[in-house]
Amino acid sequence: MQIKIRKRYPLLVLILLAASAAFWLNPILEKVLEGYIRREIVLHSAEAGFSLDYEALELDIFSEKLNLRQVRARAADDSLHPGGEGLGTLRIGRITLEGINLTNFLWNETLSVRSISLDTLQLNLRRALADSALGGEDSKLSGTRIDSVRLPGIEQVRLSRFELDHFRLNLTGYAQSDTVASFYGDRLLVEGVGLSADARGTGAYLVPELAGLELELSRQRYTLTGASYELYFDRFRYRHSDKSVRVDSLAFRPLMDTGSFAEAHAHSFETYTARFSRLDIAGFDLDRLLAQGDLRMRSVAVDRLQGSIFRDKTKPYETERRVPLPDDALMELEWPLRIDTVSLRHASLEYREKVQESGPEVLVDFPELRGRIVHIVSGAAARDTGDTLKIDLQGTLLGTLPVEVSLQLPYATDHFHMKGLTRGSSRLHKLNPTIYPAMEMRFTGGRLNGMYFHADGTSRRMTGELTMLYDDLEVAFIKDDGNRKTTLSWLANTLVRNSNPNRRGKTIVGAIEFTRVPYKGVWNYVWKGVQSGVENSLNPLGDRRTE
Repeated sequence: MQIKIRKRYPLLVLILLAASAAFWLNPILEKVLEGYIRREIVLHSAEAGFSLDYEALELDIFSEKLNLRQVRARAADDSLHPGGEGLGTLRIGRITLEGINLTNFLWNETLSVRSISLDTLQLNLRRALADSALGGEDSKLSGTRIDSVRLPGIEQVRLSRFELDHFRLNLTGYAQSDTVASFYGDRLLVEGVGLSADARGTGAYLVPELAGLELELSRQRYTLTGASYELYFDRFRYRHSDKSVRVDSLAFRPLMDTGSFAEAHAHSFETYTARFSRLDIAGFDLDRLLAQGDLRMRSVAVDRLQGSIFRDKTKPYETERRVPLPDDALMELEWPLRIDTVSLRHASLEYREKVQESGPEVLVDFPELRGRIVHIVSGAAARDTGDTLKIDLQGTLLGTLPVEVSLQLPYATDHFHMKGLTRGSSRLHKLNPTIYPAMEMRFTGGRLNGMYFHADGTSRRMTGELTMLYDDLEVAFIKDDGNRKTTLSWLANTLVRNSNPNRRGKTIVGAIEFTRVPYKGVWNYVWKGVQSGVENSLNPLGDRRTE
């Protein structure tokens, strides 16, 4: 019996030593990690460095688990720039690291982590003074881009999975009470990311390794406070290996109804609503975006877009406002952006315009719409390029008339070109929701057999020609109270050619002449140009020719 006890004694001693070692080793490692995290880890950007602070650190070496509670990022010098620049504030309720291999950390200068989970993250960003006060070209968010991390003594970090639940981002103006935008999210998942020594060989900072990166966001909501809109999507997924992005079920909608918008605006206004089932991006260059802040995409495909625009014209226009054409707006945008192609598939678009407090609204409805936009370039690249912004759309107006429109807007010039046509034939009275009350007339009879138009000009004025082919035309001019102007309608039907071409085969071609209203957009410019051609075609005293 004594012999057996003696044989087990060394084993029992080893167990007790191991238990006692674990008892005192765990708090020692906690102290070591605490000093390392507080003093050595630095998030680095071109403008400043930011270190981490927290209220509690909990380490369990047996389960290889580390918890940090109430974490916040602070500037390395313990103060933010007084001008409002810098990261702002970052707060995280809890960070959990699982699967930490401390052996590699101590002996091989590498750190492997199976997963990192963050719960309840809030990031507040502040705009620099130049942006909020002056709105000039120097406006920017300073210090928000983290390009490397300083982890002394570590040459490489491997992370299998990063998960974030319940996070919020706030963007404020120079005054912290001035909220510009906010972003809410339920879940963010990152896989296949790592950190390795700086290629410059300094060893001071680790830079991201993104070759295996996969990023997934679920149920995200972005609120643009100033414009009272929100953006929501169900799922966002990015794969670095093939530079692809997919977004499912996105919706962009106003936070107020039309009546509330009317109360909030003294001038004529528009509201926008859009949703689509799927968006696919190819050639999304994340490396270039992180290194240079330059956003490049080879193609963007939008599937099943449903768009709606409402314009209230009962209020006066803000005549001092200047609305640039799309090419000019892109050249004014200083954020580097390049998208080779944007395509629309299975889309629809509805435009409603309230002209009077009571009475019918103008309706331009394309229940079937597809299109393509080529050469989207911004800033200095747009000003220096010889490319042309091209917009090609094909749709069915009011579900009855196939229409095609093409715009060309060369960058770095003041040239504008448009052309378009209709296909097939349609009863003219079916177009009345678009024609009346915009033109104060209705078609009461006749058939449209085709329309062709083209125009050239600048951002200020266009000229061109429109040919409208029709049979058995009858029109009625309408008073403000909705009643028919009997005499004018009779006179018009007497003088206006009943058919074009006429029985002798002569065809009327109407002139397109329109001077753009500078506080209205490109599609108003297109519509008013076409409208001038229609009016000159139908008006016996209009500017037109016969061929």
